[in-house]
Amino acid sequence: MDWPLRDRPVGSSLALSLAAGASWLAVWATENAAAGGVVAALLAVTLWRTWLPVQYQLGADGVTQSVLGWRRRLAWTAIWHVDTRSDGVVLLPDATPTPLGPLRGVYLHWGGQREAVMANLDFYLLGRREPAIGSTHGRAAAVEKSP
Repeated sequence: MDWPLRDRPVGSSLALSLAAGASWLAVWATENAAAGGVVAALLAVTLWRTWLPVQYQLGADGVTQSVLGWRRRLAWTAIWHVDTRSDGVVLLPDATPTPLGPLRGVYLHWGGQREAVMANLDFYLLGRREPAIGSTHGRAAAVEKSP
């Protein structure tokens, strides 16, 4: 289970504080409370992974993400791009990275289990001989399908 508000309180509190500040700034700049509400709502939707607990399961069918009883599965065959970061990995269904790509993908926080997560990714992604994971810190690696 990944719950940044509990597990990484400094970083997630900073993100939520910045979102609150941006909402206040929108109200101050426009002198309209509705503008602040819109900014707050958009940032809340964008930052939902920060304030809601998310559970991940890696299995033969893919990565299943569960939030408040809602489940979303990303099949291994749908993963076209892997972005390895210092604290986790982003699995993207797009062949080339886009600015909004991470909103469509699945972010797996290591949570002290880096080796286990990478072993699963290697097994399921490299095992099908289609993708290749180039895992360098902070650099995106394209997942290429072989003919």
